Amino acid sequence: MNLVQAIKRCAQDAAEAAVPCDVMFGKVLSVEPWRIGVGEMELEGDILAVSKELVERTETITIEGHTRSIVVNEGAGVGDTVTVLRQSGGGGYLAFAVLEE
Repeated sequence: MNLVQAIKRCAQDAAEAAVPCDVMFGKVLSVEPWRIGVGEMELEGDILAVSKELVERTETITIEGHTRSIVVNEGAGVGDTVTVLRQSGGGGYLAFAVLEE
């Protein structure tokens, strides 16, 4: 590597380090297990973290002796568009919000 290439590489590395993540959008392909399509990629497994806001959550409540389950958070479903953050360098992805259609 010559001096000019080395300087260019240092400048690129510094620019990438200044931006800790990229914002992307993807479609939920599956929720068990989680798979999200972003462009030509399918994110799944250990590289994909999913926030609890995307997971359906129910609670059991009792009012005046009557117990029932209610959905507290509907979560994301297949076909929903979600916001995905990509860690700088592509080491990991975080899906964290459903976009309104």
